[in-house]
Amino acid sequence: MITVEDIRKFTLFKDFPTETLAAIIPRLISNTFPANTTIIYRGDPGHSMFMILSGRAAATSTNAEGVQYTL
Repeated sequence: MITVEDIRKFTLFKDFPTETLAAIIPRLISNTFPANTTIIYRGDPGHSMFMILSGRAAATSTNAEGVQYTL
């Protein structure tokens, strides 16, 4: 379960009132992804936000020559 304390760790939300953060918790979805899983692709519709509560993620892209690089 995602808590107010989890959300408050993000600078974007640090000054939000506790009541406001508590009110958005029911709308949040928690997912766990295995290592090396692609979560989103360039060009996907952007109507969600991801917050990494544990672990890490990398944003990468592949250029026209097929070389992958980190953004």
